Amino acid sequence: KQFSWTKSIRIDNKNVIDAISEAIANTEDGDFRIKFLKSISSIKTFDALWHNFENQYVWLSRISYIAGTNKEHIEDEDVWRYFVEGVLSLPVRLLQYDSTKKYLVKVYEKILEMIPATESSEKRGYLFEALWLIDRMQERRGKFQFLINGMVVTDLTKPTRERDLHEFDVIELLINESGEAECWIYACSIADNYTQKNKEQLRKLADNIHQVYPELKVRMRYVIPQDKSNGIWKPTEETEVGWN
Repeated sequence: KQFSWTKSIRIDNKNVIDAISEAIANTEDGDFRIKFLKSISSIKTFDALWHNFENQYVWLSRISYIAGTNKEHIEDEDVWRYFVEGVLSLPVRLLQYDSTKKYLVKVYEKILEMIPATESSEKRGYLFEALWLIDRMQERRGKFQFLINGMVVTDLTKPTRERDLHEFDVIELLINESGEAECWIYACSIADNYTQKNKEQLRKLADNIHQVYPELKVRMRYVIPQDKSNGIWKPTEETEVGWN
């Protein structure tokens, strides 16, 4: 809320969760979720996470559910979403160990396969945003990392249908190796006119963040396909001027 120039936000990452859920559902490994969850819960550095009462309740119930307690519902779309929501709620460091990162790599590769096979331009956009989120989750940067996906700046003084002002795809907050705080704002787009569609709102958000936190290093990036005309959908970054 402090980042928002209206001091009001909501999180809308349903489409990205759906895209990642579909990618996992389409992996060839039928035990993907069980193996992934077991790998996550076996990281001893994060033992305290599982001993927290609230986390323990949520995650133990999640693990038992997905491991097959309710096998007749194991392929339900809601179960896939339930799993992905849980993974996205975890500390990103936990997903960057060799034993857990390999699962992110599989999801990334599957989404990369799905994009050119998807006819809907809108769905391609959601898949591309999900691809970048998974990309950021894989890369360990600085001493601390926190990712926000689907932050929507809202204006509660407006009628309900007009309250959403702009969605920001991925925001990465980190403490770099020198102990300095950085904020990276990523606008993901597969459109040809991506700067025209995003520049004004991107800079508006960055301006507000800079006013609230003048010492914070703010970076703005457009994330676009490397060469979509030739079928190369890997994300690449283009710089928008920020504050150092």
